[in-house]
Amino acid sequence: HVLAQASRNRPSRTSPDPCGGMIKYTELVAILVSICSVVSSALYTYVYVRGQSVSFFNEIHSEFASYDMMDAFNILESFRAATGPEQYAEEYIRLKMLWLGELRYRDTASGAGKVGFGLCGVCSSEAELGQRLDASRRRVIHYLGKLLMFKRMSYITQGMLDEFPGRPRMAHAVSLLQPLVEVTSTTYRAHMEDHRQVIAGVREAFHLHDDPSDAPASAMAPARDPAATAAA
Repeated sequence: HVLAQASRNRPSRTSPDPCGGMIKYTELVAILVSICSVVSSALYTYVYVRGQSVSFFNEIHSEFASYDMMDAFNILESFRAATGPEQYAEEYIRLKMLWLGELRYRDTASGAGKVGFGLCGVCSSEAELGQRLDASRRRVIHYLGKLLMFKRMSYITQGMLDEFPGRPRMAHAVSLLQPLVEVTSTTYRAHMEDHRQVIAGVREAFHLHDDPSDAPASAMAPARDPAATAAA
């Protein structure tokens, strides 16, 4: 009787609950699925961003190789070769002012109802060259600004820029543009901050500060009668 009573008072061992193991297994599967989802999203984002970077890289490559860009470089290079580095900026501003003078003359003559207005002969042809030079300068500056914008917004990497267009091409572009930007700023008393910032950004991105061969031509035109700042 005593043994029977002790047996009844002894705590009984409970059998393991099969549902508890199932719950832990389900939680483990849910965690693994969440981890796989995060990894998959990160991989997709990486592949997408890389694909977009390649797309933007192709865009800057195609634009550099376009006819308009090559023509802009050819005009500036040919003009500097013809005038020499010392007279490059001064002759540029002289032709630009000639072009702006023709535009003002056309506007005046058109308002007066005259027909066949405009400059003649050599002056007209030089004025047209001034317009082409100024358009070329603006086109190349715009391209360099686009490069910096793409880099700033992480559409392309510095490594991509180092690969193309690369440091030598950018040093050449800066040597063509900076004298023209500076002489335009001096002649028209315009700050040209947007263009100067683009050139400064290119110099910084491609480490063009300390190389003497990267220095632009020093020729500057003397200050002339000021024109409208918008002409710059």
